[in-house]
Amino acid sequence: MPIIDLKIENTIIITKSAFSIYLKGMLTMTKYSVTARKTNSSLQVDAHTRGIHNTLDEPKANGGTNTGLNPVELELGSLGASLQETARKLSASNNLPYGFLFMQ
Repeated sequence: MPIIDLKIENTIIITKSAFSIYLKGMLTMTKYSVTARKTNSSLQVDAHTRGIHNTLDEPKANGGTNTGLNPVELELGSLGASLQETARKLSASNNLPYGFLFMQ
């Protein structure tokens, strides 16, 4: 039995073995899945999907080894990437030129 089994309006499902987010598209539902595992090094976590590995960690001041983004930094980066894609799609659908969106 999963340690955490949470459903919120059929859009987010979190289980012990993987984090899966279901995003409703216009006609289809896409499943995204990432597995996050604690490493043997301090607060490090290895998050991976599709053969791609990312290290999450905390700064040394917070007890980590500073070898990767912390979860909040990763989330902010994810938001930035999502906004980039949204801006690109909106500009294309409105025939507007788009180079990049800078966020800080």
